[in-house]
Amino acid sequence: MGLGTGCWNTSSNIEGAAVERALGRHIMPRLHGAFSIGTVVGAGVGALAASVHLPVAIHLSVAALVVSTAVFIGAGRYQADKLGSNGLMVDVTEASAVPGTGPIPVVPQNGDHGQGANTAAALIDAERAATAAKRDGKAKIAAAWRDPRTLMLGALVLGLGLAEGAAGDWVALAMVDGHHSTAALGALGYGIFVSAMTIGRFAGTVVLDKFGRVIVLRVGASLAVIGLALFVFAPTAEIAMASLIFWGLGSALGFPVAMSAASDDPEHAAARVSVVSTVGYGAFLGGPPLLGLLAEHVGVLHSLLAVLIMLLIAFFLTPVVRRPAYLDSGEHALKG
Repeated sequence: MGLGTGCWNTSSNIEGAAVERALGRHIMPRLHGAFSIGTVVGAGVGALAASVHLPVAIHLSVAALVVSTAVFIGAGRYQADKLGSNGLMVDVTEASAVPGTGPIPVVPQNGDHGQGANTAAALIDAERAATAAKRDGKAKIAAAWRDPRTLMLGALVLGLGLAEGAAGDWVALAMVDGHHSTAALGALGYGIFVSAMTIGRFAGTVVLDKFGRVIVLRVGASLAVIGLALFVFAPTAEIAMASLIFWGLGSALGFPVAMSAASDDPEHAAARVSVVSTVGYGAFLGGPPLLGLLAEHVGVLHSLLAVLIMLLIAFFLTPVVRRPAYLDSGEHALKG
């Protein structure tokens, strides 16, 4: 399940970035906003299934069928990214064309679809082209792990992703153990965070188009720092609940904007998105358990100060999302 999720997540981010380039405006935050809505809907359906004592096997089987069908239909409509790194259209019908994303067409060199020697030669050429493309793909992935901008984007996602993941795992418990609220109020706190983050993602496309990535992400990181600091040091549970609005809004755009930035150059989009996604999901996977270990020594609330440090680092890394200068000549360039 993890392998499948990782594959379609990476491909969806690459396709979303390709659509952004084609449209010339930001849409990635709304795609991630849909992800947030899906999280809330999934949690609600799970709670409903549990309340009616639906067997887990039936519940998960139905969920697997729905998800598989949606992915099959959606991914079937993906198209090759026809914009090259220079912003010009790439003719994917040419045998030498290598679009940044999507299927690479195999075209006979001489346009001869007959039989015999020409067909055999075309098949050999196609096999050689596929082997070369595989080697080129591995080289691009290795290069992405050495690319300074890609690694800094990963560090940015690490900070903002950790802020998002920590909220999902620890907000409710921090409200109960740290601010002495009821369990119901703790659950409501997480609902406030997710709602604020979803609103921030759907509204984020407008402000990104108007002000650009760097300014918007810098403001977002600042809001997340303020919200998290207020949550940790709030004197009352009510103030802590209100601070979750700032925390959620500030964490909303980090992951989607970083995915867009990693995909700026379509020729390297797949490799760079895979690197940034790996780092980001490492934050979701490893961050909360490490915070749990820290919480055993300093308490749940004060363990969140480690997230605050990562958010401060992310704040200073925000200029890395600016579109590279060598891509700015493209006709469909997004505002950085």
